[in-house]
Amino acid sequence: MKLRTKLLLGYVGFVLALGVLGTWSARTLREMSAVSGRIISENYDSVVAAQDMKESLERQDSAALFDLLGQHDRAQRQLTEHRARFDANRTGFLVLLDARLARWSEALLPYRGSRVVLMHETWPYLTRRFGLIVAGAVEPAPGVSPSPAYLTDLVKRMRDSGVKLVIGGLESNDAMMRLVAAQGGARPVTLVSSVGGDPEARSYLSLFDLNVKRLTAALAPR
Repeated sequence: MKLRTKLLLGYVGFVLALGVLGTWSARTLREMSAVSGRIISENYDSVVAAQDMKESLERQDSAALFDLLGQHDRAQRQLTEHRARFDANRTGFLVLLDARLARWSEALLPYRGSRVVLMHETWPYLTRRFGLIVAGAVEPAPGVSPSPAYLTDLVKRMRDSGVKLVIGGLESNDAMMRLVAAQGGARPVTLVSSVGGDPEARSYLSLFDLNVKRLTAALAPR
């Protein structure tokens, strides 16, 4: 094969690889854009409320500066206007949140008092809010791997106290979580801690929709 032919084939291969890479990049960018669009769309009301609250706080800061400069009337007008805007947007978001909290509480009401073990000390507010009793953690301390003796004792306590779930996150050791759950007579469940951590967690509210759905599915009798 002539050198020219070899160079031509190498160039064609390079162009093809570049084309494949470009196609993959464009597809990935479109998917990311679609996810971002869904997040913004579904969380539009809360995003607008948060942005307006941020702007109102900035204007209230400016009002304090005007007051220091002796422009007292201007400061008072601006402070009054933007304090009212902040309160209105805060109230609007809390209305949305309270409606979802009522729905989540109703869904988990049958399971109040259920005992759970955490992979890490990650979900204290969620467990308290919905009445789940934390019976222990797989990590004896944050960032500390459990010893065989610790796990043996934990599994025994899980069986003795009737632990229902082992709750982990996306960062948890899935194999460890499933092993502890199986030996302790419980079910493993993975919760999502941040928006975008799962395709269904497209907003702050849908994040907790997803976590409550996973908890109720794992706690339901089979």
